[in-house]
Amino acid sequence: MKEVMAILRRHRTRETQRALAEAGFPGVTIVDVLGRGRESGLAYTATREGGGEQEVSMAFLPKKMLQVVVEDGEVPRLIGIIAAANRTGEIGDGKIFVCPLSQAVQIRTGNTGAAAVR
Repeated sequence: MKEVMAILRRHRTRETQRALAEAGFPGVTIVDVLGRGRESGLAYTATREGGGEQEVSMAFLPKKMLQVVVEDGEVPRLIGIIAAANRTGEIGDGKIFVCPLSQAVQIRTGNTGAAAVR
C-alpha cells in the first residue's frame, strides 16, 4: 500500500474531489496547510539603514493537503487524476508525494491491510 499526498491550490479542491470520486477513489482526507514553494513565499520587507542588504521574511501561503491510501497498482492512475485536475501550467500547481505504508487498521471492523482502506 502507498499513501499519496498532494499539496494543491485551495480553489482546486472541489474539482479534485469530484474527479477522484468519479474514478472510484471516494476515501480522501483534505487538510488546510500553510507552506511555500517556487511561487515565492518570500517577501522583501525593508532595506537596512544606509542602503544595506534587504531583510527577508517568509510568507507562508494557504494550500490544501490531500491524502489518499491505495494499493500499489493504483498509484499511477491516482497520480494522473490528481495531476489532471490541478495542472494549470503555472508555478504553484502543487506537488504529489508517494510514501510506503506498512500497515492500515480499520478501527470499527479490525480489518487490516488493503481490506482496511476499501
